[in-house]
Amino acid sequence: MTPPAPLTGGCGCGAVRFELSEPPSAAAYCHCGRCRHRTGTGMQASARVEPGSVSVTAGADQLTTWMLEDGLVPDDGLPRFDGRLPG
Repeated sequence: MTPPAPLTGGCGCGAVRFELSEPPSAAAYCHCGRCRHRTGTGMQASARVEPGSVSVTAGADQLTTWMLEDGLVPDDGLPRFDGRLPG
């Protein structure tokens, strides 16, 4: 069952908060070595969202994008937005 929109979330340290106006169109877990290393767990959860459905409600100045060579936020070590920033 898909929860009703808007969905809210944020980073582990609380600096960034966001809201989704539509539910994700897909979700998956990855168990590859890179994702296990990056998250410090046995997997990484990811979601695909529709363009324009994400709005940053706090901490937009803390966001950057990443590519495979980089990928971690310096302060909390969590993965960043992949590719394009919302907004």
